[in-house]
Amino acid sequence: MIKQGLKNYIINLKYFFTPLGAFFLGIIVGLSILLPGTISLLNNLGVEAGRLLNNTNLDFPAFEKTLVDALSKLDWQNANEAIKSLFNYDWLTSTLNAALYALAGDFSSSTSEITQLVDQTIHSFVPLLVWFVFFSLLGIFVGFMLTKFLVRKEIAQRSLVKMIFQVVVDSLLSVTLIAFVLWLLTIWQPSVYLSALVAIIVYGFVSLIEAYVAQGTKTTKFKKIVNLKNVGNLAISNLLILLIGLALVSLISFLINQFVGIFVGVSFLEISFVVISLNAEAYVKAVASKEITA
Repeated sequence: MIKQGLKNYIINLKYFFTPLGAFFLGIIVGLSILLPGTISLLNNLGVEAGRLLNNTNLDFPAFEKTLVDALSKLDWQNANEAIKSLFNYDWLTSTLNAALYALAGDFSSSTSEITQLVDQTIHSFVPLLVWFVFFSLLGIFVGFMLTKFLVRKEIAQRSLVKMIFQVVVDSLLSVTLIAFVLWLLTIWQPSVYLSALVAIIVYGFVSLIEAYVAQGTKTTKFKKIVNLKNVGNLAISNLLILLIGLALVSLISFLINQFVGIFVGVSFLEISFVVISLNAEAYVKAVASKEITA
């Protein structure tokens, strides 16, 4: 099972560009909202600031340069921190104030009005960022579903009825495990380790049972599929696949930068989770096929 799981992961890396393409499409849709909206807000900010200060000699090139310089000074090698800054109220406020100073000069005589104008701009900017994040995450989700569809055809194809069965069982199992973990945490803090162990064992048994129902009921014995040895092998296989995916992301982040690592990592990790979710089924299907031909 371990060897087959790793083989499934390596083979299905050929779908690398499917989640990556969906992610980029989500980003493009998000940018189509974010960029025009941001430009409109900044233009309006400059015009309104000029009107408040009764200043017609506005230096828009300096205004633009100050904003570009502020963005370029963010540590894009550390993409997580750079993105956090874009949601940080203090950073946004200081950046816009500096840009307005470059645009119209000293505005100490109208500080309260300018502060209010900057606050309004920031409050209008945040929803644009939220839409961008939403469509980026939607791209990740769509990419995951498309990749799962393609990988399933490759290693574990099955009927719609059995697919619906798995969705229902997985949902019930997830809710039950979450409730169990939360209950344990309320009565015993170190139970997080016990909970993780129990979750791994239960997930392994349920995955194998689902896989048996979907692929092996007519061709192989239940005990041959659902046993402690297979649960252990499934857990090791899934862990190795996840570690390989994380290692590939870390390697790319180290060789290039974290920003690129995030984009490329989406593909590697999505394929990892897709293969993990189908690993048990692929194993049962392979065992069933051998018994049919035996």
